[in-house]
Amino acid sequence: YLGIPFDLVRGLTETYRKNLPAEAKSDVVLGIHLHVAKDRSEAIENGALALSSQADVFLRGRLSRPVETETIRTYASKSASREAFEKLCTVEKAKAAVAGEGPNVMAVWGTPGECIEKIKFYVDAMHPEQLMLNIASGSLTQEKVLASMWLCAQEVMPIVRRM
Repeated sequence: YLGIPFDLVRGLTETYRKNLPAEAKSDVVLGIHLHVAKDRSEAIENGALALSSQADVFLRGRLSRPVETETIRTYASKSASREAFEKLCTVEKAKAAVAGEGPNVMAVWGTPGECIEKIKFYVDAMHPEQLMLNIASGSLTQEKVLASMWLCAQEVMPIVRRM
């Protein structure tokens, strides 16, 4: 899930499933940060802006809350998700992280075809019972968010439903 490295998410999911009682069903929900656009560079620009603003809010919010224990203080300053959000907290950092770390960031930005291919990677790797596509919003205009939602609904979801 966004902010937690993919390998950690996959490992935790495998551990969770292995430790389920025999009669219990898995209920893994996989969330992916998504921005779809007809133009790849537009999708990257919009996705990076939305993701960086969300990461910045997370970082500022966590540091502004009162810290009651050393465990919470350590988590706030050294957790895997905090480190991931620090890599994403500006537009340029978000672009670099997604380009350089690929699937680890769990952000899918691109044309409908590119998004379908990337979503398939995550579905094949995790086999979630539910898939939650978080349409990038962050600091984007309503027009850009709605355009991404429309493309997702019209061109991405029909294929994803068959995965």
